[in-house]
Amino acid sequence: MKFYGLAIRRHPDSLEDTKKEIWATYYHKCSSDENPQHQFCPGVEDSWFKWRKAEAKNELDQFHHDKPPLIPEEQVTIKPVFEDLSKDELLILCLEAETQNNNESLNSLNWTFAPKYLHSGPKIVEIASYLSVIIFNEGFELF
Repeated sequence: MKFYGLAIRRHPDSLEDTKKEIWATYYHKCSSDENPQHQFCPGVEDSWFKWRKAEAKNELDQFHHDKPPLIPEEQVTIKPVFEDLSKDELLILCLEAETQNNNESLNSLNWTFAPKYLHSGPKIVEIASYLSVIIFNEGFELF
């Protein structure tokens, strides 16, 4: 879940903001032109979604969602997962980013691009580090 990790990393000091962004993902995927559900999406100045920008420009009547929403059966099936992943008991462990997981994840990405068992010069290691940081900070999604 790309957006779950991003929600945690973007809000290391706020449990409520982390939960809000986690739920924004769920409702974003459930939204349609007939039933927009963007109450948790970030405000217009820092929004990652076009609906908020259209709202700010007063152009919602011209806006169309790019993808179809999750069907109701999918929504019902995955909602308990979002409920579990947004529990205070779990998210409080992620505050302040005080885990070793971040370091291990970044190192794992780095060694994917420049494996330890192959010799890599300083330029290759530098490029691998740049790619790792970009993917770690922004996430990665195959199309």
